[in-house]
Amino acid sequence: MSLLNQSITFLYSICGIGLLAVYIPQALMIWRDQEGARAVSLWSWGVWTFTSLVTLLYAALVVKDLPWVGVSTGHLIGCATVYGLTLLRRRQFERREVGPKLPVPGVAR
Repeated sequence: MSLLNQSITFLYSICGIGLLAVYIPQALMIWRDQEGARAVSLWSWGVWTFTSLVTLLYAALVVKDLPWVGVSTGHLIGCATVYGLTLLRRRQFERREVGPKLPVPGVAR
């Protein structure tokens, strides 16, 4: 492998690791959101999570490229975390808005 190829591979790996950090502010914003993270698109993050999984499988099983597998794994974890946190916050918000279902006196269940 030439020095140029080694340098590009190194930079790709470093950028991939650094890119993982960009998921942290999004996850923190969702976690702090008290309104059910309504501004976050579940559709978009769901698609990104699915395509990250497909990319990881392609990198691991077809191309067999370890740096790509590592970066793809990080993206999958980041996307799935944002998607999962959004679902969690929405469910928590909905439960808080609806409140617990209390029995109504005189009504049989």
